[in-house]
Amino acid sequence: MDKEKEIVRLFSGEIRKRLMQAGLDYDNVREIRLRTNRPLQIVGGKNIYFLSRSGRLTRRTEQAYVVTKEDLRETLEFAGNYSLYAYEEELKEGFLTVEGGHRIGVAGKVVRDGMRVAGMRYITSVNVRISHEITGCARNLLPLLMSQGSFCHTLLISPPGCGKTTMLRDLVRQLAGGEEEAELPVAYTVGVVDERGEIAGAHMGIPTKDLGLFTDVLDGCPKAEGMLMLLRSMSPDILAVDEIGKEEDVEAISYASCCGCRVIATMHGNTLEELKRKPFCRKFLEEQIFERYVFLEMGEHPGQIREILDGRGNPVSILSLEGPVKEGLKKLEAGMSDSPADVCLP
Repeated sequence: MDKEKEIVRLFSGEIRKRLMQAGLDYDNVREIRLRTNRPLQIVGGKNIYFLSRSGRLTRRTEQAYVVTKEDLRETLEFAGNYSLYAYEEELKEGFLTVEGGHRIGVAGKVVRDGMRVAGMRYITSVNVRISHEITGCARNLLPLLMSQGSFCHTLLISPPGCGKTTMLRDLVRQLAGGEEEAELPVAYTVGVVDERGEIAGAHMGIPTKDLGLFTDVLDGCPKAEGMLMLLRSMSPDILAVDEIGKEEDVEAISYASCCGCRVIATMHGNTLEELKRKPFCRKFLEEQIFERYVFLEMGEHPGQIREILDGRGNPVSILSLEGPVKEGLKKLEAGMSDSPADVCLP
């Protein structure tokens, strides 16, 4: 299934018709937002547009197609394959992930069971975050994550929607033998714990994204538990997880690092100082578990590399690199916007 069909089929008939008329380049669309009785919104990079009633992009709200309750109901039915009850656990977290790794966030009336969120009803907002697979986007970054022939424990950090998962996916692909040109001493066996299904975009357990030749995916499993399961069952050289955010995640990463397994992970944040204020980050910062901190930001497009720090919080230099690798990374250190290392994600 091509990307347009994969995305358009998620929406109600009225919205689907207008999206098909618009002929959007979905490689340059980041989000499609639906709010009851509000204009349908298309987000690409930093740009926000509305979808008009005639199926065109516009900046004028009076020309925009207005989303109805019926649109939201149909969209959720299509997204859940008419079996939303099967996604009840995911919806408790405020989203569900569909085939292709696209995440559908929801907002509305929360149903509580004591102190616990039991579900959601009267959904009034839907945000379809489109998953992007950009082969080679991490090509110039990877050499900076190597030290003395080994991959460094790496944490990718940025605010939401800035390309962390896309970068993580391409790093996994290259590390696991998915790119012949990758200057690596060996191809690694990589274990991916894909709790939300966004890294591999698995459908019926089979990844739809290219994660290389030597990757094993644990789909739909909590990160901390999944890391320990893969360590016991698959003996990975590298573990990859998306969006760590709990004390148990950090404990599992610490345990894996003591077992000789390298870790690559992502989390939300802006700066190292901000990380220091998060209680669950204290352990890996004090113990210097991670040897590379890669900060991404939203430039003209998501996924621009702002800075790379080592485990002590010092900028990583390319002075120790030699030959063509060093030449290929000069643009990255200079911060030039036309460099492939800027990783401009649609």
